[in-house]
Amino acid sequence: MVSSSARTPQPAAGRLDRIYEAEQNVADKHREFQGQQLEFLYPENLVSNLTPGFPNLGAPIALILGALAVGSEYGWTTFKTVLTQRPGRLGLYFGKLLALGIVLALLVVLIFAAGAASGYVVGGLEDAPVGWPAAGELARALGAGGLILAIWAALGVLLATLLRSTALSIRIGLVYYFVLETSIFNLLIQNKAFREAREFFPGQNLSFLANSFSGQAQGGFAPPNRPSRPRRPRSYPLPTPPRSSCSPPSSSAAGT
Repeated sequence: MVSSSARTPQPAAGRLDRIYEAEQNVADKHREFQGQQLEFLYPENLVSNLTPGFPNLGAPIALILGALAVGSEYGWTTFKTVLTQRPGRLGLYFGKLLALGIVLALLVVLIFAAGAASGYVVGGLEDAPVGWPAAGELARALGAGGLILAIWAALGVLLATLLRSTALSIRIGLVYYFVLETSIFNLLIQNKAFREAREFFPGQNLSFLANSFSGQAQGGFAPPNRPSRPRRPRSYPLPTPPRSSCSPPSSSAAGT
């Protein structure tokens, strides 16, 4: 008779089912995350996708363009030659600012056109219905993008005019942007004076303006949160059945 301690344990089918269920949950969440990323690239999300990137990527480009528009004239000493001709100093500056504004406007339009074309291609590859943002929302986003680039370009023009050097104005402008606006002002400092002083600087206000189109409180482009992957259960080897207490007699015992 087999004792109760030597009974065969239950099979590990339940444990394998739990492992399989956990793996299926991970795969489902991964597919859901991929779907959210693709939906974020559709043309209907064009405004919320592109506008928050202007203070992050467009600001240094606009600052450099503004510094080059005026600083190069001092570097090559061509201001004297130009001013000896018919246009005056105010007319010369107005013409440069007008040309710079046209370049920035074309840059904003090209960015949104490229984003719309990319979103249309992604929607077509996924066989998804293509929707477009409202005309009023798109116009406000274009205006906000142009305003952000114009302010940073004006800062580059100001630095180049005061310093009369292209390289020095670009260096100081980029240091101000990356060190002060991007690094220091984004620190998690819970100081009331620090937070109130941060609101008087252009970079922070422009970031809040751009993020108002995406509903984010701080920072630039942020894709959907990736779901946390559950911990995979450890796999154990299947238990071997114990040897029965009623073992057959050995050959020596059978011979006797």
